[in-house]
Amino acid sequence: SDVKLLDSYRLDEALHFDVPITVLAGANDPVAKREALVGWSAFTTADFSLRVFPGSHMYIKQHEAKVIEILQRELAQ
Repeated sequence: SDVKLLDSYRLDEALHFDVPITVLAGANDPVAKREALVGWSAFTTADFSLRVFPGSHMYIKQHEAKVIEILQRELAQ
């Protein structure tokens, strides 16, 4: 269902938020392409960062501790 949503959802490109956005992704994810991930930067006037991990769509299974560390740090700011 998430792939169907990715294919059909259209973003309102007029939306901009004054909050930082951090995107986490797998380097070899066949679903979440790098250009789409970088596109999230257009929706913030604050900081944007993209963290790419080795692996595919389920990269979190191999990098769980690092992902949790990043989330905790980002949420603490």
